[in-house]
Amino acid sequence: MLVQNIPIPAQTNLLVFKDYIPLLQTLVWPVFWLIVFLVFKKQVTHLFQLVTRQIEKGGSVEVAGFKLVGGKLVEKTSDLGDKVDIAGNPDRFELLFKAQGISQGSFFKKSTKAMKVPGGCVIQVTNERQNPDGSWSVAESLTFVPGEVTIKEDKASGRFLDKFDQVLKSE
Repeated sequence: MLVQNIPIPAQTNLLVFKDYIPLLQTLVWPVFWLIVFLVFKKQVTHLFQLVTRQIEKGGSVEVAGFKLVGGKLVEKTSDLGDKVDIAGNPDRFELLFKAQGISQGSFFKKSTKAMKVPGGCVIQVTNERQNPDGSWSVAESLTFVPGEVTIKEDKASGRFLDKFDQVLKSE
C-alpha cells in the first residue's frame, strides 16, 4: 500500500504557532530587561548608586510615574531655607536624633526631640513613612519625664537625656 505525502496546509502551522504568541509577548520584556541588566551590569549598578545618593542628599527621582522624594536633614527651622512663618520659638525642642532613608522600598523619617520645661522634660517621637501613592503616614507620641533632666552630647553616642533622680542624689 502506497502512502501519499499529503502536504499540510500552511494555515494549520500558523494556528498552532498562534497559540504561543501571548506567551512570547509576555516573555519579551522580562527577557529584554534581563539582557540589559546582564550586559550593562556595571552601569546599572552605578546608576542605582547615583539615584540613592541623590535621594539621600534630598533630591527626588521619578521613574515611570513612581516618585521617590528625599529630604535634607533639618535640625533647626532656619535649615528649611524656604519662607517660613514663625510664631514663638519653634526650636525649643532640641533634636536628640534623626534618621531618614529608604527601608523596605519606601522612604522614612524618624526623630526624637526633647524640650526642658519646669519640673521635667517633654519628649516627642515622630515616625513618618511614605506610602506608595506618595502621601505620608505620620505617627507621633509625647511623654513627660519628671525631675531634673539635661541634654548631653557625647561623640560616641550622640545626644541623649541625662536624668538626675532625687534617689540618686541622696545616695
